[in-house]
Amino acid sequence: MYRGVIFDMDGLLLDTEPIHDTCWVRAAAAHGHTITHEDLGATLGLTLAAAKDYFAGLLGADFDFSAIQATYRKLMDEYVEAHELPKKPGAVELLDYLASHGYRIALATSTGRGEASKHMRITGLDHYFQEMVYGDMVKSGKPDPEIYVLAASRLGLSPGDCLVLEDSPNGIASGFAAGCDVIMIPDIAAPTDRERERTVAILDDLSQVISYLEIPGAAATVAPPQK
Repeated sequence: MYRGVIFDMDGLLLDTEPIHDTCWVRAAAAHGHTITHEDLGATLGLTLAAAKDYFAGLLGADFDFSAIQATYRKLMDEYVEAHELPKKPGAVELLDYLASHGYRIALATSTGRGEASKHMRITGLDHYFQEMVYGDMVKSGKPDPEIYVLAASRLGLSPGDCLVLEDSPNGIASGFAAGCDVIMIPDIAAPTDRERERTVAILDDLSQVISYLEIPGAAATVAPPQK
C-alpha cells in the first residue's frame, strides 16, 4: 500500500517537452550552433549541470552553454507569457483523487526552482503538493536516485512507501534505483525492455493510475502514445 506519490514535471504533469525542445533549438541557432531533437532526447530528465556536460562532450568547448541557456530562458518566458502551459491528460483528475484519498504528494523535477515553481504556480497545480524537490536542490541529478530519496524523505516516508510517476528513461532509472515502485507514462521516449523491467506498469495517461491504485495491476499496460 503506497502512502506517497512522487511526480516528475516536464512531459509527465505538463506537456512542455516539445516547447523546451523548440526553445533550445532556437537558442542554440541564435549562437551559431545546431542541435537536434535527438540530441535533446538524450538529456530528458537530466539537470542543467548534467545537460551542460553532455553538450560539452558533444559539441566542444566553444558551445557556450550559459549564454545559450540565457537565450533559452528568454524564449521560454516569452512563450509562457503568450500561451497557456498545457497539462497532460488526467493530471488534475489524478491529483484530485490522491488529495481526497489522503496520499502524500511530492514533485521531483530536474528543472531548477525558479522555472519549475513558476510553471507549477501558473498552471494552478502547486497547491496539491506537500513537497517540491528541484534539480538545483540535489548534487547528482537523474538517473542518480538522490532526488527521489530526498523527495520521499521530505514527505516523511521511505522510498518503498512511494510510487513514482515518470515519462523518461533517466527518471525511471532514478526512481527505480531509489527503491520506489515506478509507473511510466510515455511521452517522447518509448519504453524499451529496460523500462519494462524497472516499472510496475506502463500506462497511456495519468488517469489510469487511479485504477492501478485501487486494484494494483488492473490498469492495462499499453503501447506508448504516438507523437
